Amino acid sequence: MQIAPQRTQIKSLQQPKAAVIAKEAPSQNQQEQVDNVTFGPKSSSDVGWLDVGRGLVGAAATAAIEFVGNTVSSVPQAIELAVEGEVALAKNETIGPWLKSGIGILAATAAVPLAVAATAVGSLGYGLFRGFSEGLENGVGAAIKAGVDDVEAFNNEIAAGARKGIRNFGNEKLSEGEERFDVSPLRAGVGIVAGLGTTVQGAAQFGVTTAKHIPNGFIQANKAIAQSDASTPLKLAGHVMTAPLAALALPLGFVGGGIVGLGMGVYEGYREGFTESFKEVNNLSNSYDKYATETMREAAEELVD
Repeated sequence: MQIAPQRTQIKSLQQPKAAVIAKEAPSQNQQEQVDNVTFGPKSSSDVGWLDVGRGLVGAAATAAIEFVGNTVSSVPQAIELAVEGEVALAKNETIGPWLKSGIGILAATAAVPLAVAATAVGSLGYGLFRGFSEGLENGVGAAIKAGVDDVEAFNNEIAAGARKGIRNFGNEKLSEGEERFDVSPLRAGVGIVAGLGTTVQGAAQFGVTTAKHIPNGFIQANKAIAQSDASTPLKLAGHVMTAPLAALALPLGFVGGGIVGLGMGVYEGYREGFTESFKEVNNLSNSYDKYATETMREAAEELVD
């Protein structure tokens, strides 16, 4: 007669403990809310005003970090790489002395400023994208850390990779029976003048072509954002981001065109001569113009459909 009451008493003592455990353990919905706060929104339709605020602040912070960090460090890096390039050029056994002289002069006069300019523009654009996505998903602190990590990688991994490539070029040897390639002194001079001239030509033509397409590109991008399924805060952020990205497209067009012009001038100038190098850069610029026009037309048709 006493066993049943004892079991009842034990059961009554265990119930409050189980109730406490159940109360302390988060429900599935509560856990999902915690995950959303910690790791950011799951889809574009879930993005709220706070997420967008973190993304925009992260974009500004990361772009500033990468622009300053990469650009400042790119100046000595570019000079050091240019010096190493001249040493490697002198050691290379597959190229003759006149061609080496022409390439060396162009590298010293045009390659260094173009590399620094490309780093500055590229770092701003990449930093905006990187910072916005990191800030949106993981917060401003994560965006800042990403920018610092990118600058460290630029100084270590990217520069190290460039040095390795330059040194490999310097160690190139002639195969058995192979003769080194060279040009005449006159053709070397033509190549130098052509390379410098096509650098200016490429920068001007590609830059002007880019400027021509920026307004339409800006309009099409904002139309696409407005018609997307993204949340209202994310749409607003997208509209805000298109302004600096459109502004960056212009210097990117000039710098990219200068790099294309330099490369083509060196290649065609030494092979085909002065006139052909300018013709080739002009053809590339026209192709770029046609491609941009076709891309804008297709984007407009997709928006209409």
